[in-house]
Amino acid sequence: MKKIIGLIVCLALVVILKNPISIGMMYVVDFIGNTFNITTVEVIDFLNEIYYL
Repeated sequence: MKKIIGLIVCLALVVILKNPISIGMMYVVDFIGNTFNITTVEVIDFLNEIYYL
C-alpha cells in the first residue's frame, strides 16, 4: 500500500513539475547553444514535445 501511494505522489509531482523543468531546460540548452555557437534545434524540439504532453 505504501508503494502505491508513493508511486501516485511521484507521478503527481512529475505532472505538476514537468512544465517548469522543461522550460528551464530549454533556457539552459538555448544558452549553451548561443554561447558555443552550436545548433540546438533538435533538443529544443524534444523539450517542447515534453512540455506539451
